[in-house]
Amino acid sequence: MNASVRLNKEHLHISVLCALWHLYLANGKPLEFLRTIDALHGMVAKKEFHSFFNLGFNVSLSLRALTLLQVRRGDVKAAQITSDLALEMFQLSVRDSTSNFNHFKEVGYTHSHALEAMRLSRRTKSADDALVRRTLSRTLRIPEDTYPQAFETMHETFLAAAELVTPDTQPAQTPTTD
Repeated sequence: MNASVRLNKEHLHISVLCALWHLYLANGKPLEFLRTIDALHGMVAKKEFHSFFNLGFNVSLSLRALTLLQVRRGDVKAAQITSDLALEMFQLSVRDSTSNFNHFKEVGYTHSHALEAMRLSRRTKSADDALVRRTLSRTLRIPEDTYPQAFETMHETFLAAAELVTPDTQPAQTPTTD
């Protein structure tokens, strides 16, 4: 597996999914946002990557957004499962990191997003609009202060997505044995 982020197919796939859910939020497409972030979650939950370091930033960012969505919906169990996955992905990312200064710095961002996902799932009873706005402003790659109109569209789409509950947009739960 190629270590370069520009040649690593696993990294590129996760990166495209992260960019795609951002695009769907920006284009006012809540169902597509849900399906894309769910697809990313499903891939990550399998933990079948050669290296987790290059994936860490986009994965942690995405899992933080998904945890927020689940808390907004009132689905505490799903939020805890997602934040636990964010923690695991952070740990795997650290395991696979290098001593390169830029890599070491990026691990900090991955840690921050995983920590905030954990806080959301464990300490938040509900996600009011102020919490959603505050969390999105730290999670989206579109800064609220630089692009207020784009951020507002993404925020509104996120809120609309939280209201949609369909079987094909629910993240995979932990497997049960029958």
